[in-house]
Amino acid sequence: ELEASNSMLKAENEERKKAEQRMTYLAQYDDLTGLANRVLFREQLDAVHGRAERYGEQFALMFIDLDKFKEVNDNLGHDIGDQLLCHVGQVFRDVVRTGDTAARLGGDEFALIIGKVEQPTDPVMVAERVLERLIAPLSIGGHAVQIGASIGISIYPDNATTADELLKQADLAMYQAKEEGGNTHHFYVEAMQEEVKRLRGLERDLAAAVHDRQLMVYYQPKVDVHTGDVVGAEALVRWLHPEQGMIGPDVFIPMAEKSGLINALGDMVLEQACQQHCHWMSQGLPAIPVSVNVSPLQLQDAGIVGRIIGLLQEHNMSPSMLELELTESSVMLDQYNTSARLAELQAAGIPVSIDDFGTGYSSFERLSSLKANVVKIDRSFIRDIGQERGDAVVQAIIRMVQALGIPLLAEGVETREQLQFLQTLGCQQYQGYYYSRPVPADEFATFLQAGESAGLALAQ
Repeated sequence: ELEASNSMLKAENEERKKAEQRMTYLAQYDDLTGLANRVLFREQLDAVHGRAERYGEQFALMFIDLDKFKEVNDNLGHDIGDQLLCHVGQVFRDVVRTGDTAARLGGDEFALIIGKVEQPTDPVMVAERVLERLIAPLSIGGHAVQIGASIGISIYPDNATTADELLKQADLAMYQAKEEGGNTHHFYVEAMQEEVKRLRGLERDLAAAVHDRQLMVYYQPKVDVHTGDVVGAEALVRWLHPEQGMIGPDVFIPMAEKSGLINALGDMVLEQACQQHCHWMSQGLPAIPVSVNVSPLQLQDAGIVGRIIGLLQEHNMSPSMLELELTESSVMLDQYNTSARLAELQAAGIPVSIDDFGTGYSSFERLSSLKANVVKIDRSFIRDIGQERGDAVVQAIIRMVQALGIPLLAEGVETREQLQFLQTLGCQQYQGYYYSRPVPADEFATFLQAGESAGLALAQ
């Protein structure tokens, strides 16, 4: 009995030691990736900073934010996301030098401490090795996955002499790399601070504007090439900032996508477009479809189809009266796995058009399989009409799409000559400044009331 009791005590002590070791490990290391956690990272940063201060050395700090990780996590599930993070952890272990520190700060945010910088190119070489490894396609759980990273770099003592300032500056530089489209590295420079501050302020203002429904929806007519009748309206969101004036969608739409505001913004535009269509119908105006631009990020939301159908029912609006527009590149590459969602929408009778056609990665087979209701020729091609090469390109695009039996709309028509050329090729619709720029809803109603003459008069 005594021997059995001793064996039990020994086993309990071993279990207790293992538990203590486990707790000690978790206090300093990230359980998923095996990298240093935020606590150990800060200890290491303070130690490297103290040594550099004592011996007059340089060291570099990198902030790393993964590109497209949220999309992978949302679309493929957290198990795939966790496996991807483990892969990222291995990348950092392979890349960092002896004496350097790689840490996971939380979520998809990481940091590297390059403990001793002897040449200005040292942090660049590390950053480029990280980017090269992270952008490489890989297969996880049977899924093809490709991400990237945005890296911000600050240098001691060139950029700052305190650890806290270095952290702040590396974060600012990372934000700038993200603003430039990601998959790149950026060193901190003093001028960056004001620009990043401005952009972050703009993001906060955009969040407030979406929450308070301060953004406006303008409408641009879609016109029959041959009759001049207004046959549709494109809803285009506009932001009149109280201090900075009109801010273009090319600025705030990418900002909404990066900050996670795109779903709320998109829902607001869809709702306003449906309300406006209903209001025009109550005024006895001709029934025309209203089209709304949709980000592929919106289509990742499993609830978007139900919400759109709910809006149509709420406003007693036929599904054929709401058209959704997606850019060619997002649909053709299907980077965000939107095909299934598009099929749901089309099955519900909601038309889908391909925007900016000719600028992406189209294939005849892919375009045919999408069963698009309309293809919109990008304005960059229409602008070149009148030049030999421009005429040939537009003609080739129109013939290819016509072979599939898909109606065509030309964007950005600004002259009578462009319109006449499109008429001869059999393009069905157009929109652009030749007829009218985007206008507020009440002004658009005059097109429906007065016909072609109103639009041409306003255009002039």
